[in-house]
Order: sequence, then structure tokens, then C-alpha cells
Amino acid sequence: MKIIKILTGELLIFISLLILTTGYAYAAPVSEMQVRAFFPKVTDLDGGAELWLNTGVKKKTEDNHTVYSTTYSFYSGKSKKMMNIIRKGQFETNIALYSFNNFVDASMYFHELTKDAPKNRSQQVRFGERGLFFIYPKSGYINDADFYLVFINKTFVVWMHANDGFALMDIANPVNEALDKFILDNTDMYLIKKLTLEVSAEGYELQTKQLAFTTDFPASITVSGKVFTKELDPLPAATVNILETGDSFLTDSEGNFKHSIMLDGIDDIELGATFYLDYDQASKMTMFKGGFFESAMIYDTSGKTRKQIWNLETAGTKVFGTAYVNTSKGYQSYPIKGESTEDGITLTLDCKRAGTDFGCEQVFNATRKNGTLEGKWTGTGGGGSFNADTGGYRPVERKVILTDKTADIKTYAVDFNGKLLRSSDNILNIGAGRDSNAMIYISPNREALKLDPIKHISAKLVLTHLPDNQRGRISIFKYDVLQDGTQNYLGNSQYAGQIYPSEEPYSQEIDITDVLLKDGGSVAIGGVPEAGSYGNHNFSTEKSQYDSLKPYIIITEYSKNDQKVKTVRPFVFINKAEKAKDLIGDRNKPGADGTPDYCYEAVFSYPGKSLTGFELSITGDIKRHYNTSPLDIYPLVGFVKNGILQNNSKGEINLLFEKSSEKLNICINGNYIPKMTDRISYKYFIDGRPVEGLVQ
Repeated sequence: MKIIKILTGELLIFISLLILTTGYAYAAPVSEMQVRAFFPKVTDLDGGAELWLNTGVKKKTEDNHTVYSTTYSFYSGKSKKMMNIIRKGQFETNIALYSFNNFVDASMYFHELTKDAPKNRSQQVRFGERGLFFIYPKSGYINDADFYLVFINKTFVVWMHANDGFALMDIANPVNEALDKFILDNTDMYLIKKLTLEVSAEGYELQTKQLAFTTDFPASITVSGKVFTKELDPLPAATVNILETGDSFLTDSEGNFKHSIMLDGIDDIELGATFYLDYDQASKMTMFKGGFFESAMIYDTSGKTRKQIWNLETAGTKVFGTAYVNTSKGYQSYPIKGESTEDGITLTLDCKRAGTDFGCEQVFNATRKNGTLEGKWTGTGGGGSFNADTGGYRPVERKVILTDKTADIKTYAVDFNGKLLRSSDNILNIGAGRDSNAMIYISPNREALKLDPIKHISAKLVLTHLPDNQRGRISIFKYDVLQDGTQNYLGNSQYAGQIYPSEEPYSQEIDITDVLLKDGGSVAIGGVPEAGSYGNHNFSTEKSQYDSLKPYIIITEYSKNDQKVKTVRPFVFINKAEKAKDLIGDRNKPGADGTPDYCYEAVFSYPGKSLTGFELSITGDIKRHYNTSPLDIYPLVGFVKNGILQNNSKGEINLLFEKSSEKLNICINGNYIPKMTDRISYKYFIDGRPVEGLVQ
């Protein structure tokens, strides 16, 4: 997943200072008093000292870090019903804050704490620079689970565990805010003149490199390079982190990466690095990563073959998932779990039928060979041999824009007892207050979405946050929606992420996998005051005129795909402007003005996706801005294909790329004649997602 950070002015100033000043990659020491101030006082928590206890902060010093730990305990004489969810009368939140003396060790420890998180029960969250939230359920009731949150901010790593989902946020929010404030108030403690690149990929050892520079006032810093395996094979989808800025991005299908940090200095800096990743020695023991397997069981006694399909997940060495057994009534689903070793895997299928006391169990012992499983099985039905392979299936993603045919999505007012009151189809709003809340309700149409439960992996609802009428940072939860006659109520809840004010639109992802697997399933998404957050936030609706802003679902499922992926650079901009036909005036709309335009040649490689916006900045004697938005005063940047202007009458662009690569001319009004010495930066939007860079 590509992570895009939207920088506020305050944070951009901080990053500029961070990069511009001489130093080493070690941060200045943080005092014990400063760290202890990150932990909230019980008097500041909801309920105060009457309901909360704190054990006091303990300190332990190690070679390269100091760990501070404590426990917050909540005691009440009775359970509390909130939003129709029963919250325990007693619960604990444990927290450990690790203060490192350098960026590299902090990031490596963050990876250590999160490496065994269950993949399909975890999600990235907006805490610190990077955060991961994950759960281990104890029963069918969602709030009966172990909840974990791990996040990193500069040289601090925070680990949290709670047996109540709301209690985790009660403590996490104030700790996160205190860390953010401390770092912004103490930028001089993190001033450096090097960038540390960290590269990681599943199953490979993490690797870091430091890139130094001497320029005092950079206008931009571009880092580029390539990631290989130890066998010199390009490594696609590897994650590259810049530890000092928190930026994160992925390598392309050939292992290449390139990323620009835009600053306000004078000179452009280019830094490069090549990485060769070896297999993670620890993960060699657990290279099995799950997947979709077609299994054939052969009975020793009769020679009969029976088909099964396994949809498997992993968390460390543990394997779990669902087995679909082919019966006379079609495929029936049963739980399957086990453990992987260095050479093989052991799985136990619980084939007991619901509502019966008849025991049923089958055990599979297999060795792994080139992505297949082969071995023996024993248990109910006798025993025999079996083999399982992926059958050519691999995970693929598809995007479904929500319409009235694919889902019912609206805003509901919800009272504090969890009752859904009145609804509105015209807005999508999440608001958390002391007396009532606004929540977004969604009921997907499984048939219209063409879901196959057997091949289904995950589903994420993506909402576009709008920068208007916004306030407060809110912890959001997703709730099952229960129906009692004609009235809807909130049911079980699960933490879903954070929403926050921003001057720019951004995408908010919410995992709705469990909802799509239920017939008639629906979910409400919103905040609660109990999580220590209040505010109001708006999101773009399905009625938006721009497809890129409409709500959509990303569905990940197993599919057969025999097509080889073509390796291309997604965007090529040739810095050589040619005089062209007069199609663009000096306004923000199309129209000839008698002066020939100047056009650059560019190639886009985004088959099946749409170009939905473009911004161009040219710095010569002065800085000039051009874009495709009709809502501001900047002149238009036009797109010409085969001599025809592709912008609409307002200047907007929404161009579907039908071929693997398409050549366009990017044109500006001829009032300025471009020069080869100009510094050109750009930002373009593919289906609403921004990509920015600097023309070399």
C-alpha cells in the first residue's frame, strides 16, 4: 500500500528544519521528566480519579534506549451500556514507551513489535508517523478480545495492550497528542543533514542506508534507487521508509523507487541507493504465508478422491482459516487451523456439524514443495494422502464505485443508547458529541458486488474526507447494525481508525470484510465520546460530480490471472517545450487568445485508470502555477491528444487511459516561453490519488 502524507504548513517547516541543519542520525537525549509528561494523569481521563488508577511509571535503561511502562486500571461497580454495547466494569490498559537515541534502532524495534500481527486482523492507523492496530479475539463478542496498538514517531516507539477497545483509545489519544506536541516544540533535537532509507519486504531482512548531503538550502531532495533480492532478482512492492520525514512508498514491478521531498530552498539534490535483501533468517522457519489452495484428499481404503478448498491466513507460525468441503449440497465451510515449521505444516480441520455432538476431525501433515503442499491425512473418514496447490490463483484487487445499485449509504443521527434515528441521503458526516452522534451507515449489495465468499480475502470502504466544516480528532469505530422490527440499533463494535482536520482532502479506509461476508449485513461508522474524542467531519457522497471523490470499495480476492504484468514507468515528462496550436488562454478555462501555446510531451501508463487532475509549477525568473481546477485563479494546464483538447469546457480533466501507455501533450499558454533551465515540479491525480515529483 502506498502511504501518502499531506503536510500542513507547520509540519513542512519542521521537516525543512529537520533536513537543513548539520548533524548525525542520532537524536539529542530526552529527559526523564519530559517522557513522564507524555503519560496522561488519571484526573484528565473520562471518569477521573474516582474510576481510574495508575500504577506509576517505571523506568528501565537499556544499551540504546530507555523504556517507560505503566498500567491504567478502570474500576466500576457495574458494567456500562453505551451505544447498545456492554462495556466491562473493570479493564486495564498497559503501555510501554521506548525512547531510543537514534532513528534506525527505533524503526527496527517497531518492526519487531509488529512482525507477527495477524495480517487480516490488523490495519495501519494514523498514530505518530506509522501505526498498526490489531486484535486477537477471545470469543464471538467483538469487545471480548486483546487489543494492541503500536506506533512510532521519530525516536519514540509506543506499545499498548488493553482488554477493552474503548479503553485503548482513552489512553492512546492523549499519548499521541503529547508526543506530536513535544516533537513540534523541540525541532532542534532532531536536526540532521542526512536521510536514512529503510527497506523492508515480507520474508526478507530489513536493511537501512544513510545518505548524506552538503547543500545548505535544498529546494528539493529526490531519492531514487532499486531493490534486489540477494539472487539479483528485482523485488517489487518492497516498502521504502525515510525515517527522518516519515515518508513511505513502494517499489514498482522492477524494484525501482523514486520519491521527491519538496522544500523551499535553492538547489535540487539527488540521492541514490541500491539495496540487496537477503531472506529473513527467522522467517525461513515460517515462509508459508497462506493463500488459496485446491486440495485433493485420496482415501487409502477406496482410492476415492474428495475435493476441498482452503483459504488460509498466517500470524507468525500460526495458520488459520476456512476449509470448504465439497458435499452433495455444495461446498460447506469449516474452521481449519495449525502451525508451520521450517519444512512443513500441520493443519487440523474441525468438521463437526453445527447442532450435533458427533465429533469430526481431520489432521493434515504436509511438506512444502515449490508452493504446493503434499502429505498424509488421518482422522474421521479413515486416512490417506493429499496434495494442495494454488491452482494458479493469486490475490487481485478491484475497485467498485458505490451507487444506489451496489450499496445503500447515508448518514444517521444516533442517540447514546445506540438507536439509529433520522437519516440523510445528501451528506456523509461523522460527528461525536456528548449527547448524540452522526454516523455513516452502509449496507452493501453482495449480488451487485459479485462476491464469491470462498475466494474473498478482504474489503475496504474508502471515503474522501472534505476540508470543510471540520473540527476535532476522532477515533472511529464500526458497529454491526441490528434490526428490531422497523428500528435499527448498534451492535458489536470494533476500532476502525482516526479522522482528523486537514487543509487537503484525504482518503479514509475502513475494513468492512466481515460485513460483506454476511447476507444482508450492514455497518455504521462513527465515533463515541467515551473514546476521548469529539468533533465533526464531512465526506464526499456518491452524488459527487467527480468519480475520484465518490465512496468506493476495494475488494481483494483470489483470482486466476495468467497475464504478465508489463514493467513501465508510470509517468514520463520530457522537459522540452514545443510551440503548438492556440487552444489555451491565460485564464483558468480553455479558449484561444491569439498566442501559440507551448506543450511538453508526456507518457502515462495507467491502463484502466483515469487522470482526474494535474498541477504544474515552473520556476524560472518567477514561480508560475498552472492546474486543471476551475475553482481558483491559476491559468489552465491543458491536455492534448491527437490535436484535440481533452479538458472539458470548465478546464477539468477526467481522462480514462484505455491502453497500457498513452502519449499526451501537456500545454500551457504562450505568454511564458519555457526554458531548459526551468525547475519544474508536478502533481497529478489518478482516480483521485495524488502523485508528485520533480522533472529531471
